[in-house]
Amino acid sequence: MLIKGVPASHAIGMAPAFILPPNPIIKGQETIRPHQIGDHLEQLELAVDHLKKLYTQTLASLEQENNTVQSQIIGFHRMLLEDPEFLEPIQAQIRQGWAAPSAVQKVVEELSAQFAQLESQYFQERAQDIQDVGNRLIHQLQGIRMPDFSALTEKVVLVADEILPSDMAVIRCDIVQGIVLKGSSTTSHTAILANSMGIAAVVSCGTAIERIAPGETIYVDGEKGIVEYSLPPQRIAQLEESIDHYHRSQVELESYRDRSTLTQDHTSIELCANILDLSSLQRAAQVGADGIGLFRTEFLYLDKVLPPTEEEQYQVYRSAGQTMKGRPVSIRTIDIGGDKEVPCLGVRQELNPLLGCRGIRLCLEQPDIFLTQLRAILRAAAQENIRVFYPMIGGIEDLLKAKDFLFQALESLQADGYPIPADIQQGVMVEIPSAALLSHILIKHCDFISIGSNDLTQYTIAADRLNAHIYRPDAHFDPGVLQLIYKTAQSCTQAGKPCSLCGEMASDPLAVPLLLGMGLRHLSVNPASVLRIRRLISHLDLAKARQVALEALNCDSTQAVLECILTHYPSIEEYRYDKEPIYEH
Repeated sequence: MLIKGVPASHAIGMAPAFILPPNPIIKGQETIRPHQIGDHLEQLELAVDHLKKLYTQTLASLEQENNTVQSQIIGFHRMLLEDPEFLEPIQAQIRQGWAAPSAVQKVVEELSAQFAQLESQYFQERAQDIQDVGNRLIHQLQGIRMPDFSALTEKVVLVADEILPSDMAVIRCDIVQGIVLKGSSTTSHTAILANSMGIAAVVSCGTAIERIAPGETIYVDGEKGIVEYSLPPQRIAQLEESIDHYHRSQVELESYRDRSTLTQDHTSIELCANILDLSSLQRAAQVGADGIGLFRTEFLYLDKVLPPTEEEQYQVYRSAGQTMKGRPVSIRTIDIGGDKEVPCLGVRQELNPLLGCRGIRLCLEQPDIFLTQLRAILRAAAQENIRVFYPMIGGIEDLLKAKDFLFQALESLQADGYPIPADIQQGVMVEIPSAALLSHILIKHCDFISIGSNDLTQYTIAADRLNAHIYRPDAHFDPGVLQLIYKTAQSCTQAGKPCSLCGEMASDPLAVPLLLGMGLRHLSVNPASVLRIRRLISHLDLAKARQVALEALNCDSTQAVLECILTHYPSIEEYRYDKEPIYEH
């Protein structure tokens, strides 16, 4: 039997189903008498203190392992327990005669409903965090133990309506072989963490998960988004063989760890990694990435009351350079806008944050924050191979203003007696169509261009990439998007300067021949994709890639582009699922 959901990771797995009971906020409208109010306030205080200690212990363990994303989640949960705007309404409900668990329930339901109704994906995720903390607080108040995933010793596939972010922080990826969820989305904490941990995950499966029996063996394909259950022995044997092949493929991929990234005709390609925290930096180094093509710095600012100091940032940036041992590290200056609540920056919520004050616009509006970051980057660049580039550049004015701030940062560092780099490469992100159209001008004033295909695609086709109703998975093959990428690549080639692409398109095997054929020689992908894309590149011939790219650029529809690719590379689509490698003949 088959369940079709939404793919949420790059892994496959099979194990007995571990069915989690629904975990909503515990219902109940229990009231108390006036003489009980003091006792319930005290119970709340004790429960909060106990939960804070648990979060503190978990946080210490995660920080020791450099698991920054998980640390941010647990850190936010602990901060919520210290927030008067969360605790005082609960205390007020108790004083009005509600029992402590009921008071927590009422406040959590109200707050999470408010956040869930907001258009911003970030705030919708905060609703999940509030429910998570509320659930744990109510369970603590009522003396009910919640599942302890850290105690699992046998391999399982977790099947649930939802898995709390705080549970994901303690899951062991060698025990949990898969995750199957009734709801959720690919941008939820659970999906993001499952993908980064290499756990097969399928989300948005609906009520079909109710047909899965506890303990039965189920198969999860996180790339295709399918779940198989009620498996006869013959099918289990077939799937075991498929999983064995997958693991053998992973072992074969390991042979590409220390290889140069070369095409079949021996053209060198720089294959870098995109990182979002220090743990993904370690993974990039482990898989032998040729450098860091996109160092996202937002994790340094999120969920913090005060912005990171220059010294804090300097230590992180220098550590990145040291970890990569001389390979280039391209640091993108902060790219945050009104879709995220960032207390330390005072970012205002906007009706349309994607078209609002984000990226370089925010940096130019907050010069102290921008200069602090640039000073930290420059200090690190004086010792390591570090480049800097600016997001959301719309035209030459944005770039020149950003470069002026970098010059100010250099002057201030010299005045303070710090060593400065003899030279630092500056680049721009081409994410806005106007920047692609003006790339021949922009490249004259910078050292390199990096194409952010995710944003460039959504701005070109006017479709929010988080809106599954209107955004197609293959949207980056839209002819308009391809023309803008080609225009940018040609501008850099004519100027004799590098052009890279660091969006999800670079890790799509169907797109790689097109990108190489259009002249790109620098790609940056998530660490989990480095080895399989390196292997793919080793089987591609540039002469054929150029031919295919020229044909694709003359196509008039996305479907025609895909048909063009598959005509020339009939087996390449299977490469998306990391099966047998393709070979050029």
